[in-house]
Amino acid sequence: MREDLEAAGLPYQDEIGEFADFQALRHTFVTKACDSGADAPTVMKPARHKDIKTTMRYTHQDESAQIAAIRAMKPPGKKSG
Repeated sequence: MREDLEAAGLPYQDEIGEFADFQALRHTFVTKACDSGADAPTVMKPARHKDIKTTMRYTHQDESAQIAAIRAMKPPGKKSG
């Protein structure tokens, strides 16, 4: 991947020290999957994680994702659908 980035004129490491590599892609995949509404057990398999703790370390959700999840909850006693 590093050679492909260089061929495309893209940096392997950016100005803040972050790398463009497969590990970074895994973090992005897990975070985006969780942001889309998938739960961690669902994301585990395509991420090829054997332990939910690993999947949770790969998520980088900000406060807005937490707020959206809370707002999506149904009030107690209210039937869904």
